[in-house]
Amino acid sequence: MSLTVTSLLSVLVLGLCSLGWAAYRHFDGAIARVNWDIEGSRPAGAAGEQNIPLLGDDSRTGTNGEYGVVDGVRSDTTIIVHFARSGSVTLLSFPRDMLVPVVPPTRAAARDGRAKLTEVLQLADVPGLVTTLESLTGLKIDHTISINLAGFRTMTDAVGGVTVCVTPLPDGSTRNLHDTMSGWDGRLGENRLNGEQALAFVRTRYALGDERLRVLRQQQFLAKLLATATSAGVLSNPAKITALLGAVGGALRVDKGLDQTAMLTLAKRASGLGAGGVRFVTVPTRVALPVDGAVDGLGTVPPHGAVLVAD
Repeated sequence: MSLTVTSLLSVLVLGLCSLGWAAYRHFDGAIARVNWDIEGSRPAGAAGEQNIPLLGDDSRTGTNGEYGVVDGVRSDTTIIVHFARSGSVTLLSFPRDMLVPVVPPTRAAARDGRAKLTEVLQLADVPGLVTTLESLTGLKIDHTISINLAGFRTMTDAVGGVTVCVTPLPDGSTRNLHDTMSGWDGRLGENRLNGEQALAFVRTRYALGDERLRVLRQQQFLAKLLATATSAGVLSNPAKITALLGAVGGALRVDKGLDQTAMLTLAKRASGLGAGGVRFVTVPTRVALPVDGAVDGLGTVPPHGAVLVAD
């Protein structure tokens, strides 16, 4: 799953649309604000910069059991949005199977104090994921935004769907066209996706065979979603804007510090962006090797299973 950038899109639209204060108050009132207390020493922030994790969790809330039942909630997508002093924006993606030291280590289930990044949310909740990301990157996290599966699906439908282009995998195979686990079923070339199909597209894992290819697929979709949501056809249509805000608001959880003033400031910074104004990068990783504790050629590090490590 992904889509976490949909939460960024919502504030971007607030900075651009003509619905004004009434629409903002309606959107703002639907957001769940959570008091995520972050403890311990933290990196110093840089003047004029902001770092906001966008978390796509795998909560089944609002899906009526369509995607089964999960034990706890994990982060399917973790992206840090970096607003630089220059005005540029970078979206930094983290592979979910990346093995990381959990901060604080007492929240880790394994004796070595590490876990796959996707598991940190379940082990240490949002505060633990924030401190883990801060320790990993040295970046001060200013705010946190989380969105669930139902919000992503509805968001895609609200903008009228998204078109993506699918090409063969690097090895030339086309196994990426079908994934029974996520429900994805596509074709080579352009694919027009509604919310349901988009969710299957970005949640595809097993058909790709490499978590890093999944990240690239998610980034491709997010770029197209951003371009669609900021197109003239969406922004000039009050019904679509209303649907867009309504789709996102109820599915969002944010920290209490992201109040109305902070949201409007973020909207102002985002309002000058289009798809070309956002840079996508991914934390470089490699399959775990024997030097990392791997016991086979698949990168299996007991007790964590097959993992990626920072390269």
